[in-house]
Amino acid sequence: MSYEWTDDLSTKIEWIDNQHKELLKQIDFLALAFDAGKGKEEIIHTLKFLQDYILVHFKDEEELQIKYNYPYYLAHKKLHTEFIEDFNKFKYQVVNHGTSSYLAHEVKQKLNDWLRNHINLVDKRMAEHLMENNDLTSA
Repeated sequence: MSYEWTDDLSTKIEWIDNQHKELLKQIDFLALAFDAGKGKEEIIHTLKFLQDYILVHFKDEEELQIKYNYPYYLAHKKLHTEFIEDFNKFKYQVVNHGTSSYLAHEVKQKLNDWLRNHINLVDKRMAEHLMENNDLTSA
């Protein structure tokens, strides 16, 4: 499973792509922590950092959508909210029940799949619309 950035994920908006690259990097750190059998505290620390970064990224994207009156803002925000809820469930399981190989696999797979699918299906559509209808050189 690859947690690395590939050019096919590019939205063509540099700062969004940079944030997506960082998200993949953090998912990779989490995967390495799980695979190396790191302790619960280190995995929780990595999850917390990833959670904070996700919240910043979603906030930045949503502010851009509001600023440029993106017509699918509410649907996009709903997907972000659902992801945060799912992420919080994973974090809760780790905090309260520790890690297992099953949980590690599930977390790694779902984070990677969700991010790649979200970028390819939702973020790219958003970026295309915003670039067609606005000058995003300063966004």
